[in-house]
Amino acid sequence: TLLIPPSPQLHAEDDYELMKLFAETFQQVEANYVRDVDRRELMEAAIQGMLHHLDQYSSFIPPQSVNRFNQMVEQEFGGIGITLSYRGGQLIVVSPLPDTPAYRAGIRAGDVIAEIEGESTDGVTLAEAVKKLQGPVGRPVAVTVARHNEPDTREFKMVRQLIKAPTVRGHHYDENDAWEYLLEGEQKIGYLRLSHFSRHSTEEVRKAVDSLVDRGLEGLVIDLRFNPGGLLESAIELADLFLEDGDIVSVRGRNVPERSWEAKKDGTYPQFPMAILVNNYSASASEVLLSLIHI
Repeated sequence: TLLIPPSPQLHAEDDYELMKLFAETFQQVEANYVRDVDRRELMEAAIQGMLHHLDQYSSFIPPQSVNRFNQMVEQEFGGIGITLSYRGGQLIVVSPLPDTPAYRAGIRAGDVIAEIEGESTDGVTLAEAVKKLQGPVGRPVAVTVARHNEPDTREFKMVRQLIKAPTVRGHHYDENDAWEYLLEGEQKIGYLRLSHFSRHSTEEVRKAVDSLVDRGLEGLVIDLRFNPGGLLESAIELADLFLEDGDIVSVRGRNVPERSWEAKKDGTYPQFPMAILVNNYSASASEVLLSLIHI
């Protein structure tokens, strides 16, 4: 049996028919849907749907979200230095980061953000609040908080600074409001919780482990629960800190040659017992670090 591949002309005709179908559907929705639709939102939704059909890991980053994505990678932004959560319709401060405008102003964990720049936060989402709180370095921002057991609100006026948010956290804060990476008990067991893999994560881990080794580290727990991943290069660098040799990871694409990374002995920490915590939300670059379980 002789199989004749489709000609370039037939491929072009198929592409034209597919694009024609998409354009006609787009026009029908825009013209006849029960309410007006935003053309850009409609297009971005179509792209998201197309990528969602491929697998759960393929995603589209729209232009308005590029800055936020870069902030996640770089972990640097203009802001006041607080970690927020959204519970019961309220914006609650989880903790102020040490040596930041919020910390120096006196904002505490548990404070409820009631107003930002004099505007109520009722109905404001977490993403919207973060967008309002972040801004150019040196630009002031006013935040009004409600504090438990205090009848009146407090207003804090702060000047945004460059915030370098850590991706590595310890078990608790010490008396100097710095992360304590050593668990309580007679055995000297270190604990590092990694929120995601950013450009500075390896540097943060190395600094924390160096301090633990100086204190007689006997074992280490790395917590990757709820870690969605991040930079592959960062995960490779972190794995290399604990592996003397062997393959760390390899990648292969449809149109790119296979590439692999091997561990190097130089700079490797002396071996000590390790445990890695994961759950169903540990993904992507987190899985690269799971190679450490073979130590």
